[in-house]
Amino acid sequence: MHEINAFKSFRAHLTTYLLINGFFWLIWFANGGMSIYAWPVYPTVIWGVVLLIHFISAYRAFKKNV
Repeated sequence: MHEINAFKSFRAHLTTYLLINGFFWLIWFANGGMSIYAWPVYPTVIWGVVLLIHFISAYRAFKKNV
């Protein structure tokens, strides 16, 4: 049962990541986009690494119980 909760938690984390980072990129684009520095790349990449770690831990929980 733990592996199901791990993947539900990951899915919620992924959804939040996509919504928030999409909003960051939308703000950047609405404020001139290509003409200014692409600041949203930093939270997207750093948070993406954290998300990857979360996925790996969820996958390990799944593989441990299979």
